[in-house]
Amino acid sequence: MAILASFAHFSIEALNRVGEFLPQLGLRLLLAYEFWEAGITKYRGENWFADVQDRFLFPWSR
Repeated sequence: MAILASFAHFSIEALNRVGEFLPQLGLRLLLAYEFWEAGITKYRGENWFADVQDRFLFPWSR
């Protein structure tokens, strides 16, 4: 019985350690991808804003 309790305690501790960094890792990878895409777009010189700028309303239109 003590072995089973020890195994359960060890398993719960291992899951707690994984649960501390795994969600943060996922979020960091998602944000890294988003920042990478934005940076590559700027580096290549693609200007998506020029197409949208002509459709702005009065105060912001040229």
